[in-house]
Amino acid sequence: EIKRESYNESYLQDKFFRILNESFYDSVASHSTLKLKICIEYVYEEIFGKCEEGHENIYDPMKILEVMYEDYNSRLDSLDFKIVKQAKSDCFAQDLKMMKKAYTAQREL
Repeated sequence: EIKRESYNESYLQDKFFRILNESFYDSVASHSTLKLKICIEYVYEEIFGKCEEGHENIYDPMKILEVMYEDYNSRLDSLDFKIVKQAKSDCFAQDLKMMKKAYTAQREL
C-alpha cells in the first residue's frame, strides 16, 4: 500500500512538473510570449504617453489597442475617396520632392 502511494505521488509530481515546464511555460513565460507582452506594452506606452508597468494581464492593453484600431479603421473607411486620393498624391509629391533634394545634395558632395 505504501509503495503504491509513493508511486502515485511520484507519478502525479512528474505529471505536474511536465505540465508546468511545458504547456504552462509555453503559454505564460516563453520567449515569444514575453516578447509579445513587451511589444504590446511599448505600443500602449507610445500611444497613451504613459507607462503602466505590470498590467495584471496582457488582455486589457490589447483590448484597448484593438478598440482604438477598429475606431481608426472605421474613420478611414468613412473618408471620401477623393480626399484620400488627393492626400495620397500630395504625400507622393512630397516624397518625390525630398528624393530630388537628396539626389541634388548627393551630387553636390
